[in-house]
Amino acid sequence: MSDDKRPDHYPEDEPTRELGWVEPSAPSDPTPSPTSLPATIGPFRIIGKLGEGGMGVVYEAEQEQPRRRVALKVVRAGAFASDHQLRSFEREADMLARLKHPGIAAIHQLGKTEDGQPYLVMELVPGRPLDEYLRDQPAVTSRAQLEERLALFRQICDAVHYAHQRGIIHRDIKPANILVVEESPDETSSASISSTIQTRVKILDFGIARITDADASQFTEVGVIKGTLQYMSPEQTRGEPDEVDIRADVYALGAVLYEVLSGRRPYDLESEAIAEAIRIICEKTPEPLASTWTAAYRPDADIETIVGKALEKEPDRRYASVAAMSEDLERYLSSQPILARPPSASYQLRKMISRHRAIFAVAAAAAVLTVTAAIVSTLLYFRAEEAAERARVEAEKSEEVAGFMTDMLAGVGPAAARGRDTTMLREILDETLTRVDEELESSPEVARVLQSHIAQTFFDLSETEEAERLYRAAIEKGMATGGEDDPETLRDRNSLAIVLTVLGDMEQAETTFTDVLERRRRVLSSDDPDIAATLMATANLFVRQGRYDEAKPMFDEAIKILRAADSDEKRTLGVALNSLGNLHHSMGQLDEAEVLYQEALEIHTSALGPDHPDVLVDRHNLAYLYRNRGDYETAEKMFLEILEEQKRILGDD
Repeated sequence: MSDDKRPDHYPEDEPTRELGWVEPSAPSDPTPSPTSLPATIGPFRIIGKLGEGGMGVVYEAEQEQPRRRVALKVVRAGAFASDHQLRSFEREADMLARLKHPGIAAIHQLGKTEDGQPYLVMELVPGRPLDEYLRDQPAVTSRAQLEERLALFRQICDAVHYAHQRGIIHRDIKPANILVVEESPDETSSASISSTIQTRVKILDFGIARITDADASQFTEVGVIKGTLQYMSPEQTRGEPDEVDIRADVYALGAVLYEVLSGRRPYDLESEAIAEAIRIICEKTPEPLASTWTAAYRPDADIETIVGKALEKEPDRRYASVAAMSEDLERYLSSQPILARPPSASYQLRKMISRHRAIFAVAAAAAVLTVTAAIVSTLLYFRAEEAAERARVEAEKSEEVAGFMTDMLAGVGPAAARGRDTTMLREILDETLTRVDEELESSPEVARVLQSHIAQTFFDLSETEEAERLYRAAIEKGMATGGEDDPETLRDRNSLAIVLTVLGDMEQAETTFTDVLERRRRVLSSDDPDIAATLMATANLFVRQGRYDEAKPMFDEAIKILRAADSDEKRTLGVALNSLGNLHHSMGQLDEAEVLYQEALEIHTSALGPDHPDVLVDRHNLAYLYRNRGDYETAEKMFLEILEEQKRILGDD
């Protein structure tokens, strides 16, 4: 069969960039040129050449028994192959023989020609390299398309993890060594199903893979850089084999995922000398993923966090395994908090509450006990144009609330919940909610206020779905009694949008924020802190989606409003400064982030005291920044101090 009958898409066995070791030269290269292919190799009829690289040549061949097409790999130097090449070739065969996984190209057999030339018979995969496959796919414009790409990538993770479990590190993971096979379901399936194309992956080329068994040490070469620079980990580029473990493959997968999502590599090294390319890999931080995303749809900050953790310079900071990276992707796809989430104020506080529910239950119970005072002060607010009538109505509501809360919480103080988990608090809240529905049907204003306050309590305890239900109920009552522009209704809608953001319903959250902001600008003064609250919440949503350019002016306007507000808004100003610092931190602008973190820390320490959770979050963010800057001594000292204070305040467990 002529060469033009071979499959259109089979990856070239690209040469790797190897430094520090020079293969002995042979008198000539006996490998046949494309125009003079061997007719046969062993019992296999040669059809065409699929690719070649530094170590070998891969042919498409036909086997008689059993009748099938195969990929046949031979040592590039032929009869002049060095002992090192032959050992590497045999080692690849040994490794492939260990791997029986649907995501790894299988080996059929290892043989030798009559003149002693070894060859490797492998599965012929009719697929396309990953990068070529992605170039033909439309840009990601929806969550569903993003999920398809991540699902495909998790197949790659599954195959690499399988190899790691059998003691094999690939060391050359790159799109050219990952084939994507598109298959139609069985023709016997229904027409609606048969039209769906299914994709699967195959990983190729274990030619420079490393066996982690002790008996593999004889193949390790100090000072040799093996792999493809664009996807090599820093420790791999340094040519120090003792530092290379499965986390080198984690780094390579991070680089592949970066390319899968953005269409670009983490570093542009095409025009760089090798020494400069190695320096960039070892020292330079990749451009933030969000800044490379040009499509209309952008993934949120969790995806950037996952990629960033996989691409950490130091192996200890990466995912400990490919399985851990894949697990975080699964958590992202199922809208669960990822394990590699960077430290943001609201995120850490929610997680701290969920870990220490008993302690926070006491605080929340105390908040419930003092809710009467907050309700009275809120409900006594009235507009000048309706002062007399409003004062009478608000006074009646305040008295009713006070009587209700006194009856409900009589005899249940903070001491009653001490030493217990949230069971006591939940019993109080559940009974309160039951009585709201049964006894306050004729007082929807009071019922709305109580539902709103209890919704916030549930949100603080990470009971997010219950918080959503209660906020919706409060909003329904507020719309009926005060209308769409009522300040309290708008406040509840703003809180609901924050809950929706945490639940991952970004589209509905953004729509709600947009409407609330427009109404607040219309009915409130331009310097009202409620406007700043909506600007901050919307900006935080945009940061989660990587929309930094849209978030920045919103943070700036919110901070301007809060700086001009009275001292009661100082804590909120600190939160806004910290959030803007996180934005700069995510964009790699560490100096700007440090200034904002420091100011937030000063404000929170002054307003809340040194032991407040907000203060610990501010200090933790600063320590994280110093770590990313490379000031490990300062970062370590801060982390240890924070840890001791957390133990003192929250307990060892």
